[in-house]
Amino acid sequence: MSLPPFLRSKSAYIRYMYAQTHLEKLREQLSLAEKLDNFELESLPDDERKKTIRCKNPPPVLLSLLLGDVIYSLRSALDYVTCGLVTLNKPNADLSHVQFPFGRKGERLNSGQRKRIESISDEALGPVRA
Repeated sequence: MSLPPFLRSKSAYIRYMYAQTHLEKLREQLSLAEKLDNFELESLPDDERKKTIRCKNPPPVLLSLLLGDVIYSLRSALDYVTCGLVTLNKPNADLSHVQFPFGRKGERLNSGQRKRIESISDEALGPVRA
C-alpha cells in the first residue's frame, strides 16, 4: 500500500515528534549518568571541538535503547519525506528501495545515491552547500 504524499509528510512529522519524545528521555538518562562520573570526554586530534565519549564502565542498557529509538525515528522521518518527494513527481513510483540519501558535504550525490531517488527533481534536492 502506498500512502498519498500528504499522509507521508504527516507520518514523517509524527516520527520526528516521536524522536523528540525519546530524545527528552535520553537527556534525562544522560543527566543521571553524568552524576555517576562514568564518562570521560577526549578531544579528537584533528579537531578540538569534536569529542569522543569514553565509558569507564558499560553504560546502562536503557541509554542504548533510547539512543537507538531516537536514531531510528529520525531516520524513518527522513525516509518518509524522501518517499513523499519521489511520489510528488511520480505518484505510482515503487518505493521499496527509496531511502534518504546520505552524501558528502558540499558534493553532489553520486549515481548510486541518486538512483534510489531519481524521481526527485533537482529543484527539490536544492543546491550543494559546502
